[in-house]
Amino acid sequence: MIRTVLSIIYLLLLLQIGILNIYAQDYTQWELPDGAIARLGKGRINDMQYSPDGSILAVATTIGIWIYDTDIYQEQALLSRSNQEMEKVYFNHDGTVLAGMERFSNKITHWDVTLPEIKKPSKKKHDFLRHATYSSDGNTFSTISFKEIHIWDSKTNTSKHILKGHEDYIGCLTYSPDDKIIASGSHDQTIRLWDVKTGKHIRTLTGHQDNITYLSFSPDGSTLISVSRDMTINFWDSASGELKLPFASKGVISEKSFQKEKIERIFFSPDQSLLITAGESRTIHLWDSTAGELKQTFSDKNQDNKEKSYVRGVEVILFSPDGKSILSLVKDYQIRMWDIATGKRRRFTGDTGYLTNASFSPDGKTLATVDYPGGIRIWDIMTGKLKRTISNLNPRDTHHRIKHDTYSIAFIPKGEKVVISEADGGILSLWDTGKKRLHTLMGKTNSSNGTWHNDVLVSPNGETIASWSASKDGLIRFWNANTGEHKRTIKDNKGPIKGVVFSMDSTILASWSFAYEDKTIRLWNVATGRLTQTLTGHENLIENVAFSPDGETLISGGQDETILIWDVSTGKYKTLTERGGDTERNTHSNSKMVLMFNSDGSKLATGDKKGNIHLWNVSTWKEEQALDGHAGAITSISFSPDDHSIASTGKDGTVRLWDIDTGQQIQSISGDKRIFWFVMFYPNGLILATEVPGQNSRYDTEIINLWDLRTGERVKTLSGHSRKITDLSFSADGNTLASVGFDDIILLWDLTSIIRELDVE
Repeated sequence: MIRTVLSIIYLLLLLQIGILNIYAQDYTQWELPDGAIARLGKGRINDMQYSPDGSILAVATTIGIWIYDTDIYQEQALLSRSNQEMEKVYFNHDGTVLAGMERFSNKITHWDVTLPEIKKPSKKKHDFLRHATYSSDGNTFSTISFKEIHIWDSKTNTSKHILKGHEDYIGCLTYSPDDKIIASGSHDQTIRLWDVKTGKHIRTLTGHQDNITYLSFSPDGSTLISVSRDMTINFWDSASGELKLPFASKGVISEKSFQKEKIERIFFSPDQSLLITAGESRTIHLWDSTAGELKQTFSDKNQDNKEKSYVRGVEVILFSPDGKSILSLVKDYQIRMWDIATGKRRRFTGDTGYLTNASFSPDGKTLATVDYPGGIRIWDIMTGKLKRTISNLNPRDTHHRIKHDTYSIAFIPKGEKVVISEADGGILSLWDTGKKRLHTLMGKTNSSNGTWHNDVLVSPNGETIASWSASKDGLIRFWNANTGEHKRTIKDNKGPIKGVVFSMDSTILASWSFAYEDKTIRLWNVATGRLTQTLTGHENLIENVAFSPDGETLISGGQDETILIWDVSTGKYKTLTERGGDTERNTHSNSKMVLMFNSDGSKLATGDKKGNIHLWNVSTWKEEQALDGHAGAITSISFSPDDHSIASTGKDGTVRLWDIDTGQQIQSISGDKRIFWFVMFYPNGLILATEVPGQNSRYDTEIINLWDLRTGERVKTLSGHSRKITDLSFSADGNTLASVGFDDIILLWDLTSIIRELDVE
């Protein structure tokens, strides 16, 4: 059994699916990186787009672009280029070509979606590009490459012109209605107009005092509207370049009849005839983009304040394809769709989830929404009813981060099942990696008793799952690890649970608390759920607890700087004393201890915050060996199967191998001080070590390095994540490795071939 705590924001939907059993499709095997045997989750959603004919819904995620057939909304393909994250997705005017823009490399890749096999991208890739804008006739598209603009032929994917002249990063582009002019806005606070056919610079417009963030031509092309980061909006004469109207200055509309209210967001209708401003308290105003006259006002000041204490302003405005309705996306739990002519709001029935994105189908009959943390819901606009839900399994939204986004994952000992627990809300799921079956053990809990820090532990015999949290309810739940059935719930009356541990025969569970007034350890009968012992002796909070292999002895370390030895049957204790001492004085002079017995229980290893490791003879409780070398707190200790060596990890960023008999260090691998190491011993003598950066690491890594701790050499690199890997977990037999990253997917890796290659004779 291996338990790790995962630090990511992203795996919530894997645990939030609203039915108890979901069977994964073949997509768990699509586009797998070399060495991976399964992918759990489809990645976080960054963007989505319907094809012009509405037959395809393309969803850009952290692992590629998922293609859905909109007749059945079933995934048809994963378009991936070496597991690169896709930030944006585009279709050309006739829907024959799909383009995806990578998030970090800023490359754009094209796929021909008319072919039966669309998994392979076109040979031509456009490097170092940013933002794709297509002309209305579909003949060209333009992209940004920092200070340059590239105009491309859509049919041949060849470059026509490179436009140079801006002195800083270009943030926005727009074509004129007749596709003859491109307007570009830059961080150099200028606007430039370019001839699309020749690529020549026409004129430069100056006057803004900050970065240009948005540009749009009026429907007749006579007016260019510019928006700056200083919230100034200017109307320019396209032909002369003269300023026609300073529509807003520093976020305040200059129209006399308009009540002064600072605007927060600005949008345009698809035909550019309407300018929409979103003000304070979700007030939305529609303006004639040519004359600057107010046409309609929608107000949502207090409608939802009673429902949700956390209220956000308008983030995005979407127009229906016919231009008669607008969708106001606020990033909360309400779909706000307004009829422009009447000002009436359309009602939607059904659970929306926490909304983060939305898209209209081309015929205007269907609305697709993305909820936090990433499910796609399909709505019938006419009836307002929910038609279908597409599970994306685990993406999270980057704009709405849970304060405590901690997870824990544990393999069932044989490695065929993975238990995943979500910190905020207490959601618990069991994933059968063989059958590709997800079983939701416990749904989201709206706890009023404090913040959840849910954690899980699997019993050594692999039959029981224990889950607990840091909420004040003090509940520990037992589940059948084979069926997922809830067995029983026990309550620790002293409040939030800090940790639990099973005895080796899986019959006893020990628990200890976060509650300051609670300095006890409770022993529970796993079969009945009854409290059998309350161990009292520490004078401060308990830090760590370990059972001896025979279950007769329990060791505990506390913040009172003592390590106590308990007789499980009687509840009596004595204090672990330092070598050669005749008084019961604690060896560890600081509170945090790591406690670990060897396989037969004859030795105990303890580690402290100063980086000291002590080996104890259990029969005499005398110290036999002190291992000095770590420069930071010990975080884990592992005994080899033959008990002749141990591996230790510390906050100094190192993993070390020690000879127990001599006390000498055999090997050490050093990393950054923020590195966390994981170690797996194999019966053949192989010791594999892997490392991941902590949350505050100075660098990101999307790869997994496997090190032979005997030699200190890196033996294998596993590449498949598109964002920083945040945690790892070995199965109990070490044949499978699970990795989790900020791309919000879990990859399962088969290590058997690596183990065979490194076999020790």
